[in-house]
Amino acid sequence: MGNIVAIVGRPNVGKSTLFNRLTGTRQAIVNEEAGTTRDRQYGKVEWTGKEFSLIDTGGWVVNSEDVFEEEINKQVKVAIEEADVILFVVDVLNGITDLDMEVAQILRRCKRPVIVVANKADNYDLHPASAEFYSFGLGDPFCISAINGSYTGDLLDKIVATLPEEKVEILEEELPRIAIIGRPNAGKSSLINALTGQDTALVSDTPGTTTDLVSKAMEIQGIGPCLFIDTPGFDDEGELGELRISRTLKAIEKTDIALLLCGDTTFSHEKEMLTLLKEKNIPVIPVLNKIDIRENSDRSATYIEEQCKIRPLLISAKEKIGIELIRQAILEKLPSDFDQQSITGELVTENDLVLLVMPQDIQAPKGRLILPQVQTIRELLDKKCLVMTCTTDKFSATLQALARPPKLIITDSQVFKAIYEQKPKESELTSFSVLFAGYKGDIHYYVESATAIERLTESSRVLIAEACTHAPLSEDIGRVKLPRLLRKRIGENLQIDMVAGTDLPQDLTPYSLVIHCGACMFNRKYVLSRIERAREQHIPMTNYGVAIAFLNGILDQIKY
Repeated sequence: MGNIVAIVGRPNVGKSTLFNRLTGTRQAIVNEEAGTTRDRQYGKVEWTGKEFSLIDTGGWVVNSEDVFEEEINKQVKVAIEEADVILFVVDVLNGITDLDMEVAQILRRCKRPVIVVANKADNYDLHPASAEFYSFGLGDPFCISAINGSYTGDLLDKIVATLPEEKVEILEEELPRIAIIGRPNAGKSSLINALTGQDTALVSDTPGTTTDLVSKAMEIQGIGPCLFIDTPGFDDEGELGELRISRTLKAIEKTDIALLLCGDTTFSHEKEMLTLLKEKNIPVIPVLNKIDIRENSDRSATYIEEQCKIRPLLISAKEKIGIELIRQAILEKLPSDFDQQSITGELVTENDLVLLVMPQDIQAPKGRLILPQVQTIRELLDKKCLVMTCTTDKFSATLQALARPPKLIITDSQVFKAIYEQKPKESELTSFSVLFAGYKGDIHYYVESATAIERLTESSRVLIAEACTHAPLSEDIGRVKLPRLLRKRIGENLQIDMVAGTDLPQDLTPYSLVIHCGACMFNRKYVLSRIERAREQHIPMTNYGVAIAFLNGILDQIKY
């Protein structure tokens, strides 16, 4: 998972708001009700070329009426143990409380770097009030406002400066995703704990314990690592219930296999979910849990089989009964060609010379390559191609140094035109973004949709969707260069909206065109679900590389 930063503190100090601010998402549920966050919530942050995982935790409580107190505190301690850096969030408006002192005492013993974050300092006049937090003995307090973003950039600078050397990252977006879906208190969290062999998710007899998505990567014998997703109950009620249900529906968009936990007698919600999963072509494994306490499990299984035409697996997550049956069912349901998608496809074979042109400008992370470049190079090496790399300014010199022209040139889309004008006639040309359009999405729909650019007018509205949630950079391709190219062709009044992370609107009809990034941070299932959403609403969707090639008049010369 790479480096991990954990956010801890008592309830209602703004931990989830800070989590959403730093990840650039609305992933964590934010509500005035104390104790909304219970499980650990994971997100990704990129800042100045460094990436880390961010954990949001439930609020630390003691001697409260909260029935989840013990389990929440256990999850907080697990997050502290996992973390490389800890953000201890306090409330500058309320000052130090007894709970704050308890958390500080734990953190002084944890032997991890701790940054005291004095939140809710919405204006500079409140900064002096943070002086009392020196009494924690954890260093200088860092004043921010998570709700308006003040000084959060400085906080990120502090975090990346504190992180240890970068760890090897598991690419979770490449793992098969298995969602555990069911009613509240059906045993979903117990099942994910049984499958992973760890206390990954908070477990309680009280319905609605799981409030956010909880995921855990684990190895399955015979297939390798998978990502298990614990979801909130799909028949939850109230304002928070609606938010939890929306999280479940978002998880389904990324799901490769669904474990559907079935109820006792009524089956209405399960049937609705089963219909939805089938519509999205997601394989379903029905599961009847708690057979250790059921009077007649076989009769219940027969009833479920009559309703959904599939006999459920009989298990007890609590007693670890039937867990091996689930593992075997997953192996059977997983497509045989999973993870066999190729980035370069049939464009190159063994001994072909491939030249990668990679501008190392302000957008390039310091000291490393970006994920699409790394993945492409690795695949080319696996194919036993001859791989050369250069920057844009050394392109001509590199060609002169080669004994023969490259079979394929892969470039950054933003320098498409310059490379096209200089490349040898016998060399084929593509870009990382175009390759990932096929690897992650539907390249043919992207190419077809690119023609919609010809129909745009200054009254049109375009949506640019980016998978990453990095801070905006000068000359950013999605926020600056692509809009500049579009407005140069269409007119300065062209309306362009920008979304990042998982915030793609459900309703795309206000837009004449959606332009998506290469989506290296998403799995293929999720990208295809986005494309299908656009297709169903009759909205053209293309991607950065395809759009830039079209705008430069060379799309018909690009290989994919």
